[in-house]
Amino acid sequence: MRVEFKTLRMLRALAAGLLVPVGVCHAQAQSRADDSLLPQSVQVLKLERENRVKDFVEDQKTRYLAGLEKLRTDWVAQNKVEDALAALKLKSTLKETSDLDLTDAEIATLPDGLKRVVEAWRAAVEKENAEANEALANQLEALRVGAIKKGDLGLVRILEEEKEKSLESTNQSPGGGEEVVASGPEDPAEQIPLTTLKPTLAEVGYEPQPLQIVHQNKARAIQVGGRSFPSYIFAHAKSKVRFDVPEGVNRFTATGGCSHAGGNVKFLVFFNKRTRTPEFESPESKPNGQLVKIDVEIPPEAKTIDLVVDTCGNGTADHSFWADPVFFRIPR
Repeated sequence: MRVEFKTLRMLRALAAGLLVPVGVCHAQAQSRADDSLLPQSVQVLKLERENRVKDFVEDQKTRYLAGLEKLRTDWVAQNKVEDALAALKLKSTLKETSDLDLTDAEIATLPDGLKRVVEAWRAAVEKENAEANEALANQLEALRVGAIKKGDLGLVRILEEEKEKSLESTNQSPGGGEEVVASGPEDPAEQIPLTTLKPTLAEVGYEPQPLQIVHQNKARAIQVGGRSFPSYIFAHAKSKVRFDVPEGVNRFTATGGCSHAGGNVKFLVFFNKRTRTPEFESPESKPNGQLVKIDVEIPPEAKTIDLVVDTCGNGTADHSFWADPVFFRIPR
């Protein structure tokens, strides 16, 4: 019933033209006009995709504003007046536009620390856009299969065209196609996927299904909740996977879920081998493809991180995974 009400509200807002994503340009506005000719089911899916990216950008904006303010105050204390002014201007731009879409010439004038901030912003937003496009393509494919079964060839053609557009958008790189690679521990915008690291401890709740760590392998991607995850740590609950915390990182994020429809679990994060009072504890993930957003501040004294999945009393079919697990070192 909640989903039905949400969909109804979105349809009404769409019909009234009230929901407009951040940074809509003339071409996007024209696309929105074209979308009004699509079936309502497709309009809703595309609107959900836009709102997903908008929510992500707003969440990132809060973090990056705090990071830019920390850089500004540090540079003021170091009497780096020009650098502090550049940080203030970049912060103002992000606050007003919810974007850091600068030209190459503008980026070239920035201090190195701010260049890394812009690169990290672009990489994060580009990644979210790609994941949102892929999720939309999967949802459109499900509708296409249903249309085929009903013999609605007109709808099949529409869905195929929209799916192709979504996949084309996924393959295009708004940041110029360059991958942002961490340059080392000194890089304030460093991102370290845990799927590239070796755990120091691994305990799983079902031995026939051992620990699996998969990094950027689309052939082995997990498909859950309309999303595809090519990077993940699979550890059947009850499980614990421990990693050393790289020096200087201050945030951990991931998406938790179960790849089996019967699993219901909780995701917990502990530091320094503690077993009580987790730093993070998720709500119980229900057996319906529900995904859990995990976002944890890493305390400066943290040396190890334990990724724990609890069975909630029943370990049957708890095929739990941590998708896109990443350490961040972001400006403060």
